[in-house]
Amino acid sequence: MKSKAMNFSRFGRYEEAIKLASFKKALAKSIKANPERKACKAGHNLVDATKGHIHVGDLLRLGQRNCRTCWKKQQAAYEAKLAKAAKKTVTK
Repeated sequence: MKSKAMNFSRFGRYEEAIKLASFKKALAKSIKANPERKACKAGHNLVDATKGHIHVGDLLRLGQRNCRTCWKKQQAAYEAKLAKAAKKTVTK
């Protein structure tokens, strides 16, 4: 049986997630706890959820505002590195 945990990684689910009371509460709590953190290192807005940069899972699970745009870039680079390493081991 599949878990009933919400998966916000699919397209369109982000808009649903930012409407949840638990998300709004966690965002307000995070902003209150760390008001000086308004953007990530790349300059993406981490205060306004409608901009689409706040990582929903990290906020709900950890209470931290992390940038999902930067996370996606890092994840893609990491997966490319793994694929390259796997390709090298196969060709040897």
